[in-house]
Amino acid sequence: MVDALTILAVDDSEVDQHLYSRTLKAAGHALVAALNAEEGLAKAGLVKPDLILLDYNLPDYDGLAFLERLARLPGVQIPVVMLTGAGDESVAVEAMKAGAGDYLVKDTAGNYLHDLPRVIGRVHASFEERNRVRRLNALNSAILGTVADGILGIGGEGSILFANPAAERMLLSSAGGLVGRHLGELLCQTGPQDAWESHPLRQPHGGSATLSRESDFLQRCNGSCFPAAYNASALDFEESGHSGWVLAFQDITERRAAEEQLRRHKEQLEVMVQERTVDLLLARDAAEAANKAKSAFLTKLSQQLRTPLNDVLRFSGMLSDDPLATEKQRERLGVIQSSGENLLKLVNNISEITRIEAERLKVEIAPFDLGDLVREVTDTILPRASEKGLQLVVDCLFAAPCYIRADRERLRQIMTHLADDAVKFTKTGNVIIRAAVKRDGGPHLLLEVEYTGPGISPEDQKSPSQTFARLCEAGAQTGAGLGLAIARQFVEFMGGTIGLTSEPGRGSVFRAEVPVEVVEASAEGHPAEAGEVAGLVPGTPRYRILIAEGEPENRLLLRQMMDRVGFEAKTAESGEECVKLFLEWRPHLIWMDRHMPAMDGVETARCIRMLPAGREVKIVAVAAVKSKHDRQEILDAGMDDLVCKPYRLDEIYAALARQLDVKYIYKTTAAKAL
Repeated sequence: MVDALTILAVDDSEVDQHLYSRTLKAAGHALVAALNAEEGLAKAGLVKPDLILLDYNLPDYDGLAFLERLARLPGVQIPVVMLTGAGDESVAVEAMKAGAGDYLVKDTAGNYLHDLPRVIGRVHASFEERNRVRRLNALNSAILGTVADGILGIGGEGSILFANPAAERMLLSSAGGLVGRHLGELLCQTGPQDAWESHPLRQPHGGSATLSRESDFLQRCNGSCFPAAYNASALDFEESGHSGWVLAFQDITERRAAEEQLRRHKEQLEVMVQERTVDLLLARDAAEAANKAKSAFLTKLSQQLRTPLNDVLRFSGMLSDDPLATEKQRERLGVIQSSGENLLKLVNNISEITRIEAERLKVEIAPFDLGDLVREVTDTILPRASEKGLQLVVDCLFAAPCYIRADRERLRQIMTHLADDAVKFTKTGNVIIRAAVKRDGGPHLLLEVEYTGPGISPEDQKSPSQTFARLCEAGAQTGAGLGLAIARQFVEFMGGTIGLTSEPGRGSVFRAEVPVEVVEASAEGHPAEAGEVAGLVPGTPRYRILIAEGEPENRLLLRQMMDRVGFEAKTAESGEECVKLFLEWRPHLIWMDRHMPAMDGVETARCIRMLPAGREVKIVAVAAVKSKHDRQEILDAGMDDLVCKPYRLDEIYAALARQLDVKYIYKTTAAKAL
């Protein structure tokens, strides 16, 4: 059904005009009448109708002349249906050649009027379709004209069907000069592989085939060649049954040059990096060798010094106890004894520093009573404080007994060194030792030693690490000694921090914070050992535990420990099996052995962290740690915690409590409940 049109009827017969009007109005169209050719042309330019009905025999000039003049009207493109009398079919054919869309032969009975609406609809639809195609072609030409890539349409035999302006420019061709040429003429022959007979664009393809290449060279019209990268998409011409390609190409001369320059630059950088790496390795090896030599020398020296010093101390003690010794002799022997003890302490401190630098220290984690440790340190320091007339004050901000799990020996050395330096450099006044267990931000032990020494200048307090180094170098002049350096390194070795506040002339406060674990006391007043765990507190979820362990004995031990408290457990012998069980079973926690066949624990942990829900699962490494580097590598792989081999049973249960926030029933508690 054609929409309502405005139709111009150019016919000198008023009767025919009346017939047209009645027929067209019945079909819903509007009619504009013109009784001669000049009037028709004028109204065509003014009204711009959708279609013209043109009678061939007009009083001023015939229909062919009308078509010729209509074509010259600017901005006017109107489809025409030619009307001729009987016997004028040959004229109608000439009219079709001159631009008419169709024709009708008038008959005296008016039968042609029945076909008039149908012919009008067909001619108008055909005209609109041609206009649409013309507009699309104009749009496509505009688009192709703005594309920077060269675009060619290639027929099935390799002939060029169309080329956009960019292709003409890159190939140095005049407009339209590429159409009709063969693609083989544009391929620069650098070898047998470039021949058109073996080229991929010549091979049969499916309608959805695509092709990308960067190895071809195209030849310009002046004979020069350039490297080209192109993408080709197959195109089927359904009407002819043939196929071809649409090819978009780029001149990659500049890109090739940039890539080559980048490659050379990269090679130069690699050579420079290799040379620099060799220099750094040589420097590192030299430094490590020097450090080892220094450590070996200090270790040997301290061993050689201890023996004669111990002899001096033993014999001076024996002489002091000799009843024949005079009071003056005992006084002099006391000076020898005191100096020897100080010298032995200095030798021991040097030995400790050597062990720290060589990283031969081991963390010994065990539960102990913090109050006993404070009393032990106080008893050691009190005699020296009393000799100097100093008041030693102990301020323990915790309920006794207070059980913590940490390295007791290292904490004792930290407290002793800080307190010993405080007594050493305080002439009058008091020394205050404070200890407290803080739970905010994770449980940690807070140690403070305050004394009324000479104090430290504000300049030396700005950078803590540099301050400690300068204090140790300055010695007694600033109120600090070698023990401070040892204490600082012990604190940092245990993962803690140390700092100071001081006011010149009034004293200083050294403060250390070390992470610890608080241990609940049992009914007997001792820390409940993990080996005494009887089960889980009622209401604890039945967590799923996956054990990834390469050694069968360790798998069995961990499985029995999990079964003992009521966890659901499964085991894996390798990293691959661990990943598979994680995906199938979704455990809450994974015990991860570091050394497993094929894929080790570090690689397995990294793989799991990248899987769905891999961030939620808790992963605790079970590994033998030889250095800080090993520990850091394990934690960087995504582990939440670390239990060092060989481990005690209480360490396993403590790690479970930390990661899953579970609480246990101990055997003593269970027996009391019965």
